[in-house]
Amino acid sequence: MEIDYAPAEDMAVLVTPFVHRDQAPLPLGANQGVVAGVDLAPRDTVFGETFVMRVRDRAGLPDGTEVACARAEPERGRWVERALGTRVTTATGGWIELEASRLGSYACTLPMDVSDRMRELGAAADGSWDQLVAGLDNRM
Repeated sequence: MEIDYAPAEDMAVLVTPFVHRDQAPLPLGANQGVVAGVDLAPRDTVFGETFVMRVRDRAGLPDGTEVACARAEPERGRWVERALGTRVTTATGGWIELEASRLGSYACTLPMDVSDRMRELGAAADGSWDQLVAGLDNRM
């Protein structure tokens, strides 16, 4: 987990990653699988501006892949702050990068047949995206 933001004062942030849909704080769509997810506490801490957040890409997606991301509002039972996250590579590895304005639970998702198949193929395997696409039988 990386955050590009310098708050005015030091603060402790508890970071808890999650990778499975049953770990998400709210139900996901019937066919959505988690590509990257994180819970940042204290929840609902609001910053004065948006910040760039990077969550580890555990699915081995190619750079430039866009995934649906959103923040959970458990007290209202809904996903909000919907945004596109983009797979990028930095000096520290592969990430899903998105902009956010507050701490909370964020999930970045793809259809399950894609995200689950990526895990089956092995996130670090070279060429896994090509193998995935070849094995989907045009179901996307």
